[in-house]
Amino acid sequence: MRVAAAVAVALAAAGPGAAPARPADDSARAFAVRVVWANLHGRYDVVWSSIYPRYRGITTRTFYVACKRQKARRNASLTWLSVRAPSARQLSVRLPLLGRVRITRVTLLGSVRVPILGTRTVRNSLDVMRRGGRWFAVPTLDEYRAYTGGRCPR
Repeated sequence: MRVAAAVAVALAAAGPGAAPARPADDSARAFAVRVVWANLHGRYDVVWSSIYPRYRGITTRTFYVACKRQKARRNASLTWLSVRAPSARQLSVRLPLLGRVRITRVTLLGSVRVPILGTRTVRNSLDVMRRGGRWFAVPTLDEYRAYTGGRCPR
């Protein structure tokens, strides 16, 4: 359903062979919620700066913001009521450009009011990594492929 797609941050593909999960600290969860709220409120400067720098190089900021605005227009009828991050776990994953790295996968639950359907809960996740004392978001494999192909992600 398109409602799930409205949480504009999502999974990075872990692929086979992911290491066993370990609990992650609360700061990853707080960071993920801040990024999602920034995205939902059109603060694309905050969202852009939250992306791991190597991944910012796969597209221009102008194109990235245009894609985000396009998606926001498609979801303009939704009213976000809350976003929370009830859990997070550490994983070892293989990512484009980075190879095998440790990330923290943050589970996100959003409460959204959908016209005619009422209030719904949307579940998604955001993969983040800590580098140089700072948290960064990692794009999903679909987002990576879209931006490197010169297209907006779905």
